[in-house]
Amino acid sequence: MMVRLPHPQLGLDSTAEVPVSAHRSIGSSFAMRYLSHSSQKVLTQREVENYRANGIGVVVVFEDGAGNSLQGHNQGGSDAEFALAQANALGMPSRRPIFFAVDFDTGGSPEKTDAYFDGVAAVLGHQNSGPYGGYEVVRHQLDRGFAWACQTYAWSGCEVDDRAQLYEFSNSHYVGGVGVAYSHAFYPDFGQWNAPLPTDMDPDPYHYQWFPEGSFAWADKLLDERDLVMRYDQYRTTPHLGQNAESLSGLRDDLTLARKRVWFEAHTDPQTGQRLATPTWGEYHRGWRWQQLHARSQGERVV
Repeated sequence: MMVRLPHPQLGLDSTAEVPVSAHRSIGSSFAMRYLSHSSQKVLTQREVENYRANGIGVVVVFEDGAGNSLQGHNQGGSDAEFALAQANALGMPSRRPIFFAVDFDTGGSPEKTDAYFDGVAAVLGHQNSGPYGGYEVVRHQLDRGFAWACQTYAWSGCEVDDRAQLYEFSNSHYVGGVGVAYSHAFYPDFGQWNAPLPTDMDPDPYHYQWFPEGSFAWADKLLDERDLVMRYDQYRTTPHLGQNAESLSGLRDDLTLARKRVWFEAHTDPQTGQRLATPTWGEYHRGWRWQQLHARSQGERVV
């Protein structure tokens, strides 16, 4: 398994084309689109070419009848053959995965999808396919040897399988007038095509090293500015999971204190303790840090 990205990439899952400008307006780098017998929601050649020209990655999911994954080996093989032919016609490169939707709660029995996925694997192989679904079916099929998975927060409770390359974390949004779900990619290679795989990843793209590390006393508390920021960003990725909402509330309180400390330092002479006529925002990235801490203390998703 690849090393996880320092912070997940944002993408949009939709059953219709989302304009490139809309992707860019919210920082989305990939489109999750569909293969299906239902032509109304299928990825089109024009979309592929438009996304390719603009560096938007494409990930494909096959989805037809809601219960297809319960229909056994033959159905899995038939769906895989159809999906592969459709993807090839759109120019999908070799060795790119197709995800197959299990769009319902498997109710504690994910093994009831085994025959279907065995049929998928007979056509595509375990290295070129995998499930889209809730935690238990994703975990189960990854345990059975599938190399790819897209997990949805639906039917997942508070669990996320760390092996899943993709995670759909929120739905019922509109971007560019199109209904979308928000998805995160956790690894450099999450099955995308069109966009190149990252080769030279910045080890610290969000400049966490600019925040001071180590505890300091402020307002009767011990705070670690870098740790606060990194934990906030981690929990803010999936604020609905488990205790994340409660943790975020406490972190926002501490980030407010850290923000006030940066303001105080910028406006105070360290030798005399007197207020400065001209704040020293430039030292130690204080102005940038204040803005970053302020945004997080207000509950914003910064990265």
